[in-house]
Amino acid sequence: MRRYSVTDNEWPLEADFSDTTLITTASSPCVKECEIGEDHCLSCGRSLKDIQDWRDYSEDKRKNIMKSLEDKQNV
Repeated sequence: MRRYSVTDNEWPLEADFSDTTLITTASSPCVKECEIGEDHCLSCGRSLKDIQDWRDYSEDKRKNIMKSLEDKQNV
C-alpha cells in the first residue's frame, strides 16, 4: 500500500472507496415516531434546528444535547 503525504505531488485527487463500508455510530435520541410541534419534535424533544443540523454536529455536541433532553424529561 502506497502512503501519501500532504506535500507529495502524487497525492490522488480522486479515490475509489467502492469496496469500503462506512459504519457510523452517531448517537441520536430519534425514536422514529416524529411528531413535529411548533418548534420541536414531540417524540424526541429536539428543536427543529437540532434535527436539521444533527448529522453535522460532533458526537460530543450530540451527547450534550441528549443529556439536556433527558434532564428536561426528568423534571
